[in-house]
Amino acid sequence: MIENDELEEIINSVRDGIWDNYEFTLQKAYITSILSEMAYLHIPEFERQDINRLKIIPCRKYWTIIEEEKSFDIRRHVQRNASHNEEIKVVFIIETRNIISIGIKCRNVLFVTLRGTHHIYRDNLVNIKARKVKRRYNEKYHSGFYREVSRIYGKFKRELGLHTDNDTKVVFTGHSLGGALATILYKACLGRAFRHTYYGLFSCFVFGMPRVGNSYATECGETHYSILNKLDVIPTLPSRYFGYSDAKNEFYLTYDSLDAILIREKFGKVTWLRQWLNKLQEHRIGEYKRRLKNLMTI
Repeated sequence: MIENDELEEIINSVRDGIWDNYEFTLQKAYITSILSEMAYLHIPEFERQDINRLKIIPCRKYWTIIEEEKSFDIRRHVQRNASHNEEIKVVFIIETRNIISIGIKCRNVLFVTLRGTHHIYRDNLVNIKARKVKRRYNEKYHSGFYREVSRIYGKFKRELGLHTDNDTKVVFTGHSLGGALATILYKACLGRAFRHTYYGLFSCFVFGMPRVGNSYATECGETHYSILNKLDVIPTLPSRYFGYSDAKNEFYLTYDSLDAILIREKFGKVTWLRQWLNKLQEHRIGEYKRRLKNLMTI
């Protein structure tokens, strides 16, 4: 399910040193789209057995695995496909009912890719009012997303200590609800407790992410980047009416460009209807990856 050339592209990006700085680039966006899709390919047995057939997980490869009626271990798959190359390996997997978090180490870069299971999609995607929970400094987060990140925080902190040192760069990524979870976890790593313990360079690249909280919660610093397909409607949820704000560093992705967003364009009812009738094609991680790969060849 993971192409060998995609693993090579991840390895080559690290060899070329593109993660040694804070800058946003098309290549970084493309590499993290590969990693975001990889999170969907790890399907534990408990999720497979409890799956419903309402296809709300926005990844075709995920459903291909589900239809084969078997679980899928990303650790073994990467090990098998990169057996000739010891530079990349899965170093940890954290599984809960609602979250899958995978750590993939390549030289001095630790990629952390997250996704939501079908449980969290079912419970939270349709919750458009989405009650917020208040944290420090007036930050208010989507209560469901924040709760799930809090549940893995302790385990993640231990894994981070095991697999990072002073020279390690940590890159968070995720798509859809996984992007929201990655954002909150990344934001925690920018907090004072982590800053005094780990000295890595933190950055975060997310795709099709719904809103995670109020304007204070979305103050994520200069190394958080949110990429949106221009007709993807999921990033418009939950509504601003309920006190939610857009991410600060956003980029519109189209078939021929990737440009910083100054002001988001509003969707009309016709656009919403078309997207839902088209099964949210614009929201699928495969569509994000395909467009970014195409831009790499232009």
